[in-house]
Amino acid sequence: MLCLGSQAYGARIENRIISEWGGAIKRKNYETGDFLFNDKIYEVKSSILRHDQSFVNLVQLRPYEKCDFFIINVFDVRLLCDGENEEVLYYKFLLSKEEMEEEMDLIKAGNAHGKNNDRNKNKEYRMSFDLNDEDPNTIRWVEKYQIA
Repeated sequence: MLCLGSQAYGARIENRIISEWGGAIKRKNYETGDFLFNDKIYEVKSSILRHDQSFVNLVQLRPYEKCDFFIINVFDVRLLCDGENEEVLYYKFLLSKEEMEEEMDLIKAGNAHGKNNDRNKNKEYRMSFDLNDEDPNTIRWVEKYQIA
């Protein structure tokens, strides 16, 4: 998966997560999340950290979409890429839609495409934070949102 582009690996991870949760895949459109589980709509986002990138990068965040929860998957393969060991660190976070909107404000999410002054109400946003033990965003996410 390290050689795949983000669009390709994102879809594969999304399908795997939906399968693990036993969710029903939703019809693709820009108005709802990715899958339905226990009558709740979930959106799946993933980020892979490589030797040249230490930031969790979340793109195409759509606060206007109808969804109840976000499942954020972070795969840290920096140690694997450096040849230090064969371990891939995996972080899984679960945020409600309201929590994700709070995080977008705290982390200062910006436009994923176009200009920051774009007046389109259906903008896609992106946000990123440095995944390390000293970063306040990492500390908050691990304490508040990390799931097994």
